[in-house]
Amino acid sequence: MSVNIAGMMILSYGTTFNAVPVQSNTITVALENSFGVILFISGTILVLLTSLVVFGGIKRIADISSVNALFMAFGYILLAVFVVITVITNITEISHVLSLIFKSAFGIE
Repeated sequence: MSVNIAGMMILSYGTTFNAVPVQSNTITVALENSFGVILFISGTILVLLTSLVVFGGIKRIADISSVNALFMAFGYILLAVFVVITVITNITEISHVLSLIFKSAFGIE
């Protein structure tokens, strides 16, 4: 496995250095560990999807990026709402949490 990553890094050194091989390896290994997807299959799908975006030109990259940014913004808003709701529902524990943070950070315990 690491030989494949090293080979891809050598091939892509002049253009993308280690971003593409390392990130694609992380995605495929995560899919294998979480869902049992075979590395070759997830890698092939990743190559096809990336090729559709990259070889579509700057217009397609901009279109995909704008849609991606929209989903990311909604995700961040939902996450922020979840955090606020969690804090509100556990408001009685705030003093305990803060004291634990300070005790652990400054070595009192």
